[in-house]
Amino acid sequence: MTTNFWLSIPFSNFVRRGIAYLADCTLVVAVYLFSQVLVLTPIRNLFDTSWMQSGPRLELYILLTISLPTWLYFALTERSAWQASLGKRLVGLRVVDAISGRRITFGQALLRTVIKLLPWELAHLSVTIFSSNPTEMPIGVLVACLLFVGSGVAVLLMPRNRGVHDLVARTAVVRQ
Repeated sequence: MTTNFWLSIPFSNFVRRGIAYLADCTLVVAVYLFSQVLVLTPIRNLFDTSWMQSGPRLELYILLTISLPTWLYFALTERSAWQASLGKRLVGLRVVDAISGRRITFGQALLRTVIKLLPWELAHLSVTIFSSNPTEMPIGVLVACLLFVGSGVAVLLMPRNRGVHDLVARTAVVRQ
């Protein structure tokens, strides 16, 4: 695309992006409920599961079985020829390079994803590693909630509905 990219592209809106994110989260949760409950839990139960209470081992398990696959889902689908996760495809959106309007690189897609999902990762860390009492809400969970709400507000208020993750990764979400 040319330098007129910003003038010629219909950008996404907050509602479409929200619906896409909700659809993606629903898909991710369904996949992980299936994989955790039906596949990984029976395997874990063959061994001592005391490490599942809290701490670095639990966080590593979450990182490898939930976070990393989720990051790859978003990064690979948004980098693909579709330029969109399944949720974005559902509502007719795609992710493009903010400068050229072309397909984003895998590095951009991964950076965008990690920043977008940072609140979830902070919540995991808070609960699994830094919480000495699971009945208390760790401060990290509160910070994660504030970051999540703040990122939504940023998408709502920023020009062209770009989130912080879009600004950092130099991406934009546009209509098909």
